[in-house]
Amino acid sequence: MAWQAVDRMHYSQAGGGGPQGVVRRAGSAAAGFAQLTVLGFGVGVPAPRGTPAQLAAVRHALALWQVNTVVISTNPGVPPREEGRDPTYAAGYMTAALGRLPRIEAGAWVWKDLRLGRAAPLRLPDGTLLSCAERAEGGTGRVVASLDVSRCVLGSARRHP
Repeated sequence: MAWQAVDRMHYSQAGGGGPQGVVRRAGSAAAGFAQLTVLGFGVGVPAPRGTPAQLAAVRHALALWQVNTVVISTNPGVPPREEGRDPTYAAGYMTAALGRLPRIEAGAWVWKDLRLGRAAPLRLPDGTLLSCAERAEGGTGRVVASLDVSRCVLGSARRHP
């Protein structure tokens, strides 16, 4: 993407943009691509619930794309339509998919050195992601990157292969 080149960001963005950034061109990663698209940009559509099939699809896509870092940033100064789906919810979802806590860096949730074989995805009781996101935001809808949502998801979940 042009903005990456201009800002000297020397990495590839999974999903990207341009002609490859559509689900019909995602091949075997299509199900995970679709989940990540809804998770990031799905304003006005139901959020992925974090079912075992959804989490497996996301993990498959990340492995296929050889992703080694996941970053979920916040920008509380913009309207929700510009920011996309609630980043706190997305951080809880990725905690479940990756099976471990992120680090908080520069106001963002960051999972480095993924190595998906190290941690299994989590099995979530229905409603866990929404209740953990609401609890982490304190009912205000205010988004601040903290480990609260991820700790809640980990504490509510069971690991599964």
